Amino acid sequence: MTKTIQSTVLVTIFILAGQCLAFVTQIVIAAIFGAGANMDAFLAASAAPQYLMAVLIGSIGMVLIPVFVDYAAAGREEDAWRVASSVINICLLTLGGLTVIGMVFADVILRRMAPGLPDTTHSLAVNVALITWPGILLLTAISLLTSIYQSQLRFAWPAAVPVLGAAANLAMIAIFSRWWGAVGLAVSTTCGLILQALLLLPIVTRTGLYRMSVEWRHPGVVKILTLLAPLAFANIISKATPIVERFLASSMPEGSISHLNYAFGLSSVMVLILSTGITTVIFPIMAVNAGSNDMEGFRRNVSSSLRFMWLAVAPATALGIALALPLVSAAFLRGQFDAADAAVVAGLLQIYLLSLTGACLGNITGRSFYALKDTRTIAVIGSVEALAYLFYTYHLAGSFGTAGVAWGFVILYNVSFLWQVFVIRYKTGNVGGRTVVDSFARIGLAAIVAGIMAWFLSNLSTNLWGQLVLGTVAGFIGYIAALFALKVSEARSLLGLLVSVIK
Repeated sequence: MTKTIQSTVLVTIFILAGQCLAFVTQIVIAAIFGAGANMDAFLAASAAPQYLMAVLIGSIGMVLIPVFVDYAAAGREEDAWRVASSVINICLLTLGGLTVIGMVFADVILRRMAPGLPDTTHSLAVNVALITWPGILLLTAISLLTSIYQSQLRFAWPAAVPVLGAAANLAMIAIFSRWWGAVGLAVSTTCGLILQALLLLPIVTRTGLYRMSVEWRHPGVVKILTLLAPLAFANIISKATPIVERFLASSMPEGSISHLNYAFGLSSVMVLILSTGITTVIFPIMAVNAGSNDMEGFRRNVSSSLRFMWLAVAPATALGIALALPLVSAAFLRGQFDAADAAVVAGLLQIYLLSLTGACLGNITGRSFYALKDTRTIAVIGSVEALAYLFYTYHLAGSFGTAGVAWGFVILYNVSFLWQVFVIRYKTGNVGGRTVVDSFARIGLAAIVAGIMAWFLSNLSTNLWGQLVLGTVAGFIGYIAALFALKVSEARSLLGLLVSVIK
């Protein structure tokens, strides 16, 4: 467990560094573009490539890792690489063809996906799309190479690479965006992805096991494609949230797409910081548990991961909601981003933060299905809930505007997490659960105390940074005190583990 914690801490540190750079990047972008036509054009142009990437590649890494681990554990490393090589080549060939189609028909695609854009914004978005479409090939390579590193329990370098990419991206945005506007932003983003792909290539070149071939009939390749097929089909609907949001927002007042993106971006930073470290480390371990049919170990790892993650997610949600306006203002209130934009984004952020529970903890429960090689359940139920999302989000947006779009996202992720918990429990023997419920209740109560204290004390100051500092410090102290007053065992365990790691 200590080694797992050490790896989690290391990965989380890199993720925190990368997200700090990404946060600074968002500040720079907000100052340069605000919530105007340039930003709307960039986001509209990025929607289709991102969607295609999510549909076809979003789950490939989580399907590849358990199969790769199985072959490696059996001492068949060459077979593991034959499978990985074939999967990489299939993905690059498929997405290469789709990238060409996307670039050729960029105008048509944008008219279908963001029909409400003004003509000038649409024309700019078409130019941006020609640069953003090739990014899906780079993202595919990055995702697959990262999965191979993680399959070999090598977490540090693939976690460090996005930090280097984010630093390069920030430097280029500061220069190119001022020269070329939204087109410069697209160029910077694509160049940052090129750098990341190049930095991850050594896992392929140094082993000498990568093959420029496609072995369609290899059992491992067949298994991956079989597991992936229902997911790709289901992802057509379940991964459509950015498309739905930008489609609906394109017909709302100018800046609506940007407002949603800024709020969602802040909540996404929290999701990555809070969940990626532990899920990155625990997933290969769960895959080993499942591969050896160690259901007791599997349940134990899932349970402890959920409880320790909730220890961070609960206060982040409460403090974020309490301090949303000063947080957004401190982050973005400069340049083209004004006070009216800050008020709108803060309100949307408070809604999006309610999805942290489902988005973060769902990273663990969702990966549990992949570790068990059960992609059919996620595909079937995921398709049903995604269809429901399309229905209720359309009506929520019609009634509440951008706030309705954000509420649709919250409902989707939290409901998804709930059903995953019950199904995973059923699949692993209907054992346990009381410890998790008791822990969640105690930690949740402590987080509410922290949120109330943060909100109350932040209002004692009229200074923006004073509100943030007072609220954060008060909330943190209140949370720690409440945890120990409520005798939350996870807090004591984490403190002991951190002390042992430091020593």
